[in-house]
Amino acid sequence: MDRYETYDELKMQHIKGQDYDIHVSAKQRMIIAPHGGGIEPGTSELTRLLAERTGMGFYIFEGRQKSGNADMHITSTHFDEPMGVHVVGESTTTLAIHGYLGKPEQRDTIIGGRDEQLKRETLCALQTAGFTARIAEQGTLFSGQSPRNIVNKNQCFQGVQLEISLAQRMMFFHEFTLPHRMGSRTEQCLSYVTALSEVYR
Repeated sequence: MDRYETYDELKMQHIKGQDYDIHVSAKQRMIIAPHGGGIEPGTSELTRLLAERTGMGFYIFEGRQKSGNADMHITSTHFDEPMGVHVVGESTTTLAIHGYLGKPEQRDTIIGGRDEQLKRETLCALQTAGFTARIAEQGTLFSGQSPRNIVNKNQCFQGVQLEISLAQRMMFFHEFTLPHRMGSRTEQCLSYVTALSEVYR
């Protein structure tokens, strides 16, 4: 269970610029990481890299504490940080990058959301590049079908969310600690981003 159900509850206990940061480059086509930094490690870096590669905009809510960042996780159907809601609402294409724990050797990506065509294209691109990926089953935790999910609140009322296992994300960086991830990305990370860029360019 999340500690906070809304952003208003979170900001009463945490200081922006100290405990967390928000980074935005708004465009019609957006990549978002609502659980970036230390909340779901590696999702911020993937979002930035893919935005650079594709020219898409980005929104990152980034936990910056030395520990306890998971406390700042607000589930996607409750995520209501005003800037995030605004930039997604103005977008026509939205991709959300998330992370989940998975088993120790489970290297995969679960693809959810309401944009069925982009989900299939994303699945094909990742599998063609040699990554293990699958479409989330309807009604499961990662299906991302709820219209209240932040990724589906764009102009088309549909987006795509990627849930990437921890073991897979750890393969993307030589050093997985918060200050060093961006500068230690691996060839596998670049291959993953390249595969996604074929769909979202």
